[in-house]
Amino acid sequence: MHFEHFQDFCHGGRFQLFFRLCQGNLGELLAQEQDRHNCHSLSSQIPRWTWEFTSQTLDALDYLHSKGIIHRDIKPANILFNQSLMGEFTFYLADFGLSLPMLETTGSSGASGTYAYMAPEVFEQRAPAKLSDIWSFGITLGRVLGYWCEHEMTMSRTAWVNKLVLLGVLDTHEYCEPGPEVPSPRDLVVSQQKWFARIESCKFVLPEAFLWMLCPLQVRYNTYQLRGLLKPDFVQRPTDALGLPQESWGNQELQNLCVSQSMLNLAEDTGFRFDECTSGYLRVPPA
Repeated sequence: MHFEHFQDFCHGGRFQLFFRLCQGNLGELLAQEQDRHNCHSLSSQIPRWTWEFTSQTLDALDYLHSKGIIHRDIKPANILFNQSLMGEFTFYLADFGLSLPMLETTGSSGASGTYAYMAPEVFEQRAPAKLSDIWSFGITLGRVLGYWCEHEMTMSRTAWVNKLVLLGVLDTHEYCEPGPEVPSPRDLVVSQQKWFARIESCKFVLPEAFLWMLCPLQVRYNTYQLRGLLKPDFVQRPTDALGLPQESWGNQELQNLCVSQSMLNLAEDTGFRFDECTSGYLRVPPA
């Protein structure tokens, strides 16, 4: 194998990127957690490295966004890790193949990224924003905490309703979604719409941070705002909780805010409609 070294970094020229050799990625780390995730049940345990992952990935996103860069493909496979001899984990955000400066996203088209982690505005081929990374981070964090995985995009509606019961959703009989009982992976549009509906159907029983990570772009939190919600105790499950996820916040006042008249007006102005099936906001597909 021949290696060529050059130092002619300039706009339009060649350049080299050197990365540290890491032990694996987050997806592989999650696969090692044998009892961590089951699409048809929930575990009472969370990885001991969850806080390190949360804080370090949020720091990486904060730095990236401060430099005017959108990653556009946040997912477990693109987050690397190393474990020290003392057992401490360090996580690194990687794979910038789809990244773009914010100034270059205007007028860009095409749904770039990985479908299960893709924000609604990206799927609809609108210009991505740095807050699109926040949606992807929220889906990834939910995967780490064992709430869902990408395979649940195509599980049957009945299986998902059973999952909602485990998550603590009470009115599961009101849940409905477009398309057939079992989504077809070949029909990406219908499958993705179902996935958005499923995320919407359970986020109100998840910790408060998920409400602001997985919401319409216009009110989605940035990295600075999320720091006020994502604290070390965010990932600690109370032992006296009866249901899962045990950090369910049950903030009725915040739920009422999301169905208030002001939110309704915002939704109508920005192309969202209130969906009675999921008790949340769904984007109206473009004509």
